[in-house]
Amino acid sequence: MLNNQDGSFGFEPLPGANAQERQQAAREQWRLEEERLRYEEERLRYEEERRRQQQDWARQEQENRLEERMRAIAEHDRDEYRTPSAAG
Repeated sequence: MLNNQDGSFGFEPLPGANAQERQQAAREQWRLEEERLRYEEERLRYEEERRRQQQDWARQEQENRLEERMRAIAEHDRDEYRTPSAAG
């Protein structure tokens, strides 16, 4: 995945730290970065799912309005057909 040998995480080992302490500190820094990346991926997935859900709701609302409008037009047409002037 990410190979960080240049220390770009901003991690500076403590002066006098031995190799084991430096390695442990580096692992902790790596773990924190991995955790941050997982959190960011999760947040992006959540936002995408929310966006899709809002699109679905908007589409459903539009379909409902269209269906209601078509129902009203059909009812209006039936009522006009039944009037005596239409039998003419």
